[in-house]
Amino acid sequence: MDFADDFRRLNLTDWDVYDSPGHDNRGARRPSQVRVVENVLTITGTPEGTTGGMKLRDHSQRFGQWDIRLRAPRGPSCYHPVVLLWGTGGGSGVDNPNGEIDIVEAFQNAPRDRNEFTVHFGDGSQTVGAATAVDMTRWHIYHVVWRDGFLTTWIDDDPPYFTTRDPSVLPKGAVDVAVQLDWFPREPRTGGSTATMQVDFITQAPVPTGAPS
Repeated sequence: MDFADDFRRLNLTDWDVYDSPGHDNRGARRPSQVRVVENVLTITGTPEGTTGGMKLRDHSQRFGQWDIRLRAPRGPSCYHPVVLLWGTGGGSGVDNPNGEIDIVEAFQNAPRDRNEFTVHFGDGSQTVGAATAVDMTRWHIYHVVWRDGFLTTWIDDDPPYFTTRDPSVLPKGAVDVAVQLDWFPREPRTGGSTATMQVDFITQAPVPTGAPS
């Protein structure tokens, strides 16, 4: 499934746009912060913590391949651009006992010069993962393949930078794709006052195609 047209027209048929408190009940997520700018989905966060996010509706999936074309301009390190796979039915809290895979995250990173890939497991607070240097201010395609007992990720055509074959850290059921610009007000605010992230497309395939094994 290719959701590029959703992002170029903001087709809300497939997406739930958040209208809720922000991450960890700090700030707010509002539909007004999610817009299409020059044919690209753009989420903007304000200095006061009003930001946005959205989750794919009715397309929960276990195993497959996800590809995201995204860029994140330089911005305050207290804002984390994130694309994640959220364990279905895990609620809206910080930790999800049904699992979480953060495919893209600029974590406390104003220059946006590295990506953090993180798998949350157990009660949701335990993690494994890896970081890799990448200029996130430029367009890149971030990939993840998840098979039974196997997970790997890479960027563009580069080799994978994280792989696990430990089934105990992987979600036990289906997941949902979410796109979020999360505000962490207790973190340093270096790097400016407003933040943005832009997504050109997301694809979701039930069977990985031509991916590293």
